[in-house]
Amino acid sequence: MGGQPAGLYIRAAAANFATWTEFGFLHVIIADLADFSAFFLLIFRAVFEAGEDVPAGGAQKLCEALLGKDNHGLHPDSQFIAAGTDRSGNILYPPAPPNPLSDLIYMSNLRSRKNTYVDPEKFKTTNLYALFGNSITPYTEPNAFVCDVFRSVRNRNPNGSATIGMPVLYYRANTSKMGHHLNTDAANITQNIYDYRDNYNFTTLRTAEMGDSEHPIRADHNIFYNTTWNGRDRVMPKPFNSETYLLVSAGWDGFYGTKDDIFNFGE
Repeated sequence: MGGQPAGLYIRAAAANFATWTEFGFLHVIIADLADFSAFFLLIFRAVFEAGEDVPAGGAQKLCEALLGKDNHGLHPDSQFIAAGTDRSGNILYPPAPPNPLSDLIYMSNLRSRKNTYVDPEKFKTTNLYALFGNSITPYTEPNAFVCDVFRSVRNRNPNGSATIGMPVLYYRANTSKMGHHLNTDAANITQNIYDYRDNYNFTTLRTAEMGDSEHPIRADHNIFYNTTWNGRDRVMPKPFNSETYLLVSAGWDGFYGTKDDIFNFGE
């Protein structure tokens, strides 16, 4: 299969087909976002400035940015919030009417959208209900997210496939910060380039397969900082991708914070 694509790092030890498929999956996202990074850094800065927006975490914001909330593209007036409204409260992603082509208002909405940044046919999306049923607190909306390829979780949507993948998490680099504390606490978190809280509430949710277990990254958020540290300086630590963003897949086991997690950064 050749070498690993430049700029990506796989923590999983086994180079099996699914691992390489996931590797290619993240590589496609990175390639497709080559001209998209400036948009991420600009539009998400206000949304993520104070940590996670509880109604819509990083995974949901990533999906909306790439595909829109309905796979028809991002609306230019989006605030990247769970309700999917603009600043005046107008709904940006209305449900499709019975005859969409003859509905002038609906078609006008679609024409205002940005093109999808990735091919909707290549990226499986679903919503929180499919993974967690009705137990999606603290989230207020079952927003969609992009799935990884491992399909390790039973789909609770009876109209969908039998199994689905876990969400790909998105963390935005705050380039106004300079820190990457390997032992982050309440006193120094505001100094960090990355804020683990961008997806923190998301990792409270448990799939049926997890039982009473929890994601290690939820139990100890310093797993996130030690894993994403570039390893070059302990006095002034820096993360990988310190000026862009991090993508995280839970890998085969479906848990965030274990050794088979997959990231979009170089060794």
